Amino acid sequence: MTSRQVLILEIKTYINYLAQNGCPGFDFKIEINPPVQIIFAGHGLEDGDSGDLFTKIITAMHLTREKIHICKPDTNEIKQAIMTIKPKIVCGLGSPAAKALLQTTEPISRLRGHIHNNQVMVTYAPDELLSQPAKKKMVWEDMQKIMKICGL
Repeated sequence: MTSRQVLILEIKTYINYLAQNGCPGFDFKIEINPPVQIIFAGHGLEDGDSGDLFTKIITAMHLTREKIHICKPDTNEIKQAIMTIKPKIVCGLGSPAAKALLQTTEPISRLRGHIHNNQVMVTYAPDELLSQPAKKKMVWEDMQKIMKICGL
């Protein structure tokens, strides 16, 4: 996560605080987006066919890209995002994300479907779903668990 992205997240957090707690001496209303509850970590979530499929998945979850945070499955970037955003859940999409989040070499097939460390769900990446559409059902089951955790 770049220092600019960290600064933007910190500003959003402060604005959320002011919106919820008010600012002594000032009478104002502020309309903000609800805080991000989900971080998605994975490759190819922003563009191409994988990005299009990812957009369809989050749309089916009644989410938009503005209501989530996307990061690459880089251990430092994920840690920084978790510390800054404090999401309800982090969803790792694909093996690189699972390895970064859980420090394991276990295959996704064994890891998916469960919440790990009280906050992490891993499942198949959209690019894998494009080549193996039969896995879409499993991913949707995982997304439904995430939706339940987040009250969606």
